[in-house]
Amino acid sequence: MAPPLRPALAPGMVQDAERSDGGAELDFGGCLELYGCKLDGTLRAVAIPPRNEAELQALLEARIPEGQSLEYKELSLKGRNARVEALKDLSGMGNGGGGVVLYGVTQDPTDRELPGLLSPILDARAMGILEDVVRSGVSPPLLWEPIRIDLGRGYVLAADVAPSALGPYMVHGYEEQRFYRRHGSRVDPMSEGEVRDAYALAERSRGDLEDRWQTSRLPMAPPPEWGKVVCYTVAALPIHGGRREYLPLRPDGRDYLKETQCQLLMEEIPKVWARGLLARSDAKKTAFRIDRDGALGSIGLTGVKSDLPGTVGLGEAMDWLDARFRCFSLLWQQLGFRETAQLRFTVVGEDKPVVASSWGRTPYVQFGEDVPSFLAIRDVLPSQLTEEVRSALAREFAELLSQAFGQ
Repeated sequence: MAPPLRPALAPGMVQDAERSDGGAELDFGGCLELYGCKLDGTLRAVAIPPRNEAELQALLEARIPEGQSLEYKELSLKGRNARVEALKDLSGMGNGGGGVVLYGVTQDPTDRELPGLLSPILDARAMGILEDVVRSGVSPPLLWEPIRIDLGRGYVLAADVAPSALGPYMVHGYEEQRFYRRHGSRVDPMSEGEVRDAYALAERSRGDLEDRWQTSRLPMAPPPEWGKVVCYTVAALPIHGGRREYLPLRPDGRDYLKETQCQLLMEEIPKVWARGLLARSDAKKTAFRIDRDGALGSIGLTGVKSDLPGTVGLGEAMDWLDARFRCFSLLWQQLGFRETAQLRFTVVGEDKPVVASSWGRTPYVQFGEDVPSFLAIRDVLPSQLTEEVRSALAREFAELLSQAFGQ
């Protein structure tokens, strides 16, 4: 059976939107309920990408047609035009609400919206080249997951693209500066009005997101019992909340988390609370939180490495963040969480932070009353938190912290 599809919901909409059976059963090649969400009188769904050969074959045998969230393509990256075409397809998919571009599948010559034959990618470098093209040619950074499906000879590349909460994606590479959007099975340039509306929607969505940061009480703050302390705190919140619950609550939270390294960050056995699981150690002044919707939070003292309480340092912040990002990635894998999330990192506390040297292990300088506020923000997909990206992101956030405090 072909892989299921997840409903494409606008920010704030809930998963159980109006079903569209209309008294008639939807059957695409024996795959029922593939298009199960009715929005504005039209059937619309976002495809979940195949992740192995069996799922790919099931999808092709079901003869699922191209649409708003699914496209079949042969991959070519030779020359400027081919690379611009790839950027149009991927950014247009994101601006159209998100979906999957399947590279390595031809279109049926008798009906170009249906899948044809497999046309595996033979160049082992193609996936890396496409990632480089996307990295340098789309702004804001494309939220996508390239999934390689190895076949007997060559491979198919499933590009799972998510919309951006920052506004529409713009193609700005290869002498191209334009917005594109997918309409049905076509990708067209966006009109000035569409671009303006997309930015307005993003602005409203950011307002909703700020409200959810406030109501979720993330990033975490030190409890009064800890006294006057300075803490690093980092959190991740699903950008489009309320879609589903990922965390099955169990009496023994540590049992649920075994075989992950996250126990090392928790110090105490997690306890069930209103939103999910919470582990807190007042002795070591650390806490870790896992919410049922996939949100995560961690807080811990600064100055631990230098043994100088209240200090912040580039190296210590990097190490602290890298450990949390590794834990976030492991937890999301275990929870099956694949939504776009926003990461936030800041320094909080009643005392004024002081700056240490680069690695936080040598004498430090005391700041005055005008210590700047600091907040680093980045949108990510869980699949993007690879080891290399985690380290780079930890360094980026730590360097922003360093610059904010004049280190």
